[in-house]
Amino acid sequence: MVTDRSRINFYLFALNTLLLATLALGPGPGCAARDQHGNKLKPALLRLHLESYQDVPERLITVTLGRAAPFSFSVEKGQYLKDDQIVAAALADGDGLYAIKIKLDQQGETMLNQLTSANSGKRIAVWADFGEVRWIGSVRIEKRITNGELIFTPDTTREEAEKIVAGVNHLAKLYREGRR
Repeated sequence: MVTDRSRINFYLFALNTLLLATLALGPGPGCAARDQHGNKLKPALLRLHLESYQDVPERLITVTLGRAAPFSFSVEKGQYLKDDQIVAAALADGDGLYAIKIKLDQQGETMLNQLTSANSGKRIAVWADFGEVRWIGSVRIEKRITNGELIFTPDTTREEAEKIVAGVNHLAKLYREGRR
């Protein structure tokens, strides 16, 4: 009887150790990442498009922003940001308002510096795919951005902004791990 109990205790100890080790390592590649509400995370895409005053319809897209007071402007079809250039995204809070801040890698930082240096007064329109595809904001270029951080107030609910930030960070993590 004593040997049977010690054998069972050994198996329980081994099982408990394996469980603790699994929890310490975190979710494996087959496990889905979850957001703060427990929903499965899906990658979110962001695209930056530069405002254009050209009269060449085949090279332009009309962007409409602002649900309360809609306004439209034209942007170039070509994007100025690659998905793998985003290092991180964050939701910035202040005075009851929120903004999305994206941090770019060195290549993206150089691109943003050049874009903002040469296009003062124009806007950068932000397109997103976060399960819903739409234009979510714009930034008027008032000065050169040299630190690789673009901050904009999204035309989204707070929940949508949180979903975008979580999805962008999830995609950045997949790129870092080489899984995208």
